[in-house]
Amino acid sequence: MKKKDDTFVKQQIRREVVPIPPLPFLNFLSGAVALDNVPALFDDKSDAWLRYGELRERIKTLLPYWRTPTHIQKRGVILAALPRTINGVLAYLSAAASGQALILVDPSTARPDLFIQDYEPDWIVLATAMKPGENYLPVDWPIPDLFLWRRVVFSNHDLNPDLFLLLLPPGPPDSTKTVRLSYQNLTHNILASLEPLELDPSTRALLLMPLSYSFGLSILHMMLTIGGSVILTENDVKSRVTWNMAQKREATLFAGVPFHFEYLARAGIDNLHVPRLKIFLQAGGRMPLERTQEIMKQVAARAGAFFVLYGLTEASPRIACLPVHLFPEKIQSLGRLIKDATIRSESDRSIYRGPNVMMGYATTRADLALDDTQRGELVLPEQGKIDADGFLDVEC
Repeated sequence: MKKKDDTFVKQQIRREVVPIPPLPFLNFLSGAVALDNVPALFDDKSDAWLRYGELRERIKTLLPYWRTPTHIQKRGVILAALPRTINGVLAYLSAAASGQALILVDPSTARPDLFIQDYEPDWIVLATAMKPGENYLPVDWPIPDLFLWRRVVFSNHDLNPDLFLLLLPPGPPDSTKTVRLSYQNLTHNILASLEPLELDPSTRALLLMPLSYSFGLSILHMMLTIGGSVILTENDVKSRVTWNMAQKREATLFAGVPFHFEYLARAGIDNLHVPRLKIFLQAGGRMPLERTQEIMKQVAARAGAFFVLYGLTEASPRIACLPVHLFPEKIQSLGRLIKDATIRSESDRSIYRGPNVMMGYATTRADLALDDTQRGELVLPEQGKIDADGFLDVEC
C-alpha cells in the first residue's frame, strides 16, 4: 500500500501546476530564475543556506499533500504549529501556496486540542507526534521532523473565498479567538510596510520571533517579497550561539519587541560583534523613552537605521512607521501611517481605516464563511491624532 501511495504522490507532483495566490511573498514560485542561486533561508539545524531555486522545488513537492480529495469541491483549513526552522517555513509556504486557509499557532504555548474542537481543521501539522484524535490519520510526507495529520472526513463548512490566514490576537493563553485576514489584507500590508523601510535584496534578517506572531511573520513575508534572506533560529536573544550565527551569516537586519531591545541596550550592540547589522525594527509595544533614546544612540554610532513600528494583528499588522534615525525630534511619535490609511476621531474613539484591516474575528469553523464584518475600519486601543507634520501621536 505504501508503494501505491508513493507512486500517486509522484504522479501528482509531475502533474502539479504551482498555483500562485495573490501573495507577494510567493512571487518567486513563478520561476524567476534570477533568484535561483540567491540565499533565501538559513537555520542552525541544517547549518546551510536554502536558495530560492531549491525553495521553489521543495514547495512544489509538498503541494500535493495539501490537496483535498477529488470529490470535495471546497477549500480546507490547515492548523499549523510550526517551529522557527527551514522546515517550519517550508510547511507554511507550501500550505499558503496550496490555496487552503491557515490557522497559525505558537507550538510552545498553544493547545491544539482546543483549536481542533472549535475549527475542525482538515489538516494538522505539529512538531510533536501527539495524535490529534480519532478523526485524523497520519500522513507520510517529506518533512521528517514535522507530523502531518489529515481528517478522515473533511468538514462540510464553506470558507469565504477571500480568507487566507487566521492569527491569534493578544489574549488569554487558552483562547481560540482568531483574527480573519484576507489575501488583500496581507498583500496590501506587505507592500505598504516595505515602502518606508531601507531594505533591498541584500538584506539578511535575523528572525527570533514565532512564525505565528504577526510581527515575526511579517518579517518573513517582507524578506521573501524583495528577494532577501532570513536567518532562523530557535535560540533566544541572550544566546551567544544566536550572535555567532548572525555574525557568520552576515545578518544586516534585527527585528524585535521591547524585551529584545532591552537586552540589546544592556549588552551593547557593538559588543554583539555583528558588524553588518545596521537595520533595526522595533514593534510589539512602546518602549520607555530612555530605552528608545539609548538604542537610537547606539544605532547612530554605527551609521545604522532604526525604525519604530506600530500595529495590531487586526491590521495585518502594520499601521504606522517611524524612521527614528531620520526624525529624532519625533521620537515620541508612532510615525506616519502606511499608504492608503486614515484615522478619524469619533465619540472619544480613534477609528483607523485601511485596506489592511481584518475581515473580523472568528471563534468557530462556521465563522470562516463570514464576509468582511469590519468594512475596512478598526477601533484603535489608544486615542490617536495626526500632528501638523503627518505623524501619529497616541495617548497610551
